[in-house]
Amino acid sequence: MKDNTISTIKDSTLKSKHTSRRRKTPHCPKCGQEIRTLIYSSTVTTLGEYSLTAGIEEDPATGETQEEEYSCTECGETLFKDEEEAELFLRGRGR
Repeated sequence: MKDNTISTIKDSTLKSKHTSRRRKTPHCPKCGQEIRTLIYSSTVTTLGEYSLTAGIEEDPATGETQEEEYSCTECGETLFKDEEEAELFLRGRGR
C-alpha cells in the first residue's frame, strides 16, 4: 500500500502558496474604494506658428508629454505621476 500522507501535505502546501499569490484588488489610499482602473490624463505641448493670414498652424511632430497623472476612478484624487508606479499599484504591488 502506498502512503498518501506526503502527497496530501504537498498538495495542501501548493494550494496555500497559490492562493497567497492571488492578486488582491487595490483600494484607493485616499477614499478607500476598490479600484481596478485609473484615470489617465496628460498635458501635451505642441509648437506651431501663428500669423494674421494663416491663423494657427500646429506642427504635430512637436507634441511632447509634459506631465502625466493617474487618478482614482471613484474620488478623482491624483495617486501617481508615473506609469510604472500606477502599474505596480494595479498589480497589487504598490502603495
